[in-house]
Amino acid sequence: MKWGFISLLVAACILQNDAALPRPDRLRIPAWARSAAIVRDDATLFDRPDWMSRRLGTAEKGARLPLIEAARGLGCDGSWLLVGDSAWVCDSVVDVSREEPFAKPRALRSDQLPFRYYFVDTDSVYDYPDIESGRLKRDGRQLSPGFGLAISTVQTVGDQRWGHMSTDRWVPMNELRRVQPSLFSGEEIHSDVGFALDFGWVNRERAKVFSYPIRGASPAKLRAIHDKVFWGKTRIVDSVEYVQTSPDDKKPAEWMLVSDVAHPTIAAPPSEVERTDERWIDVDLSSQTLVAYQGARPVFATLVSTGTRKRGLNFSTPKGVNRIWVKLFISNMSGMNDATSRYSVDGVPFVQFFDAGVGLHGAYAHDLFGRTMSHGCVNLAPSDAERLFYWTTPTLPDGWSAVLSSSADRGTIVRVR
Repeated sequence: MKWGFISLLVAACILQNDAALPRPDRLRIPAWARSAAIVRDDATLFDRPDWMSRRLGTAEKGARLPLIEAARGLGCDGSWLLVGDSAWVCDSVVDVSREEPFAKPRALRSDQLPFRYYFVDTDSVYDYPDIESGRLKRDGRQLSPGFGLAISTVQTVGDQRWGHMSTDRWVPMNELRRVQPSLFSGEEIHSDVGFALDFGWVNRERAKVFSYPIRGASPAKLRAIHDKVFWGKTRIVDSVEYVQTSPDDKKPAEWMLVSDVAHPTIAAPPSEVERTDERWIDVDLSSQTLVAYQGARPVFATLVSTGTRKRGLNFSTPKGVNRIWVKLFISNMSGMNDATSRYSVDGVPFVQFFDAGVGLHGAYAHDLFGRTMSHGCVNLAPSDAERLFYWTTPTLPDGWSAVLSSSADRGTIVRVR
């Protein structure tokens, strides 16, 4: 999997002893200067005015960050500008502004996503640097079938609609297929639940509900995928395991196959969780569920889609305990489907990498949460991805597009088991 500029964030990341470093050569800021307006996508932020110092994250184009001071230093022909708490940016990627600092709101649509999403279905789709080039069919790049595109705005020129992509290119809209992202969302847990969670979600279409746990019985009704159901006692009948999905006082009772219900379970914190109130996340591969904890107390549970095996390749999500090392508001992702074909999805939202290129993120390409579907990452429904993104650390500051974990703001622990 490729993550765009993330490799640049980490490259040459050197931990230094601040006490041994010389003080930077301070410069005078004009009295009229109020902010530093970011003019380049994903401008890198450093913890000192030195391109060899530790990377903190990136600033998003269009943000006006507070202008605190200026200094000379290595790696910037002009001046380094302090634009946040120990956050420095080279003036080559900003315009010094008279306007007050401003971080443009991270606009989300009603479906909790920053873009409208489309897929390429044919091999005749090209994108272009601008609409005029597209009308002249000049400087086009072919897009492969299956590629996912993130569209921010649509303009009509003549009789043709053009979409502005997250990659700052334009594509004709007539041959794209609109994606309807999932509206599924997980469950907040507000009370002390003891040692078990009494709910789950149906993980298949038209799941059968029985009045009695008897093999060969006719179903009393069917349930849709992602229906929330009660999780009660279980019973094995003729080697088939059933779960009671109705409270004991409901008549007639309802039973379902255990295999048709994804049930989140409570687990003890790993040894890496150091504080009794520390936030951490538990991903259960067997049930395709995720539970978020504060200490030993579960606070949120939902369905996920982890890595799958397909076309002779193993995309299984690796087990282990790691901390989130970087968070990105959006990221473009690409890789191999198999030995001969690639996948590419633009504008993936609410990305939190915790094990190299494996991370939690919103998924707009499917609505099959509760089943393995991904190329290794932990897929979440958009609203769940957003909920966890703003709950975990490191915290993404206003005006930043990405933030790296640091000793002052360590990443949340994620356990995959």
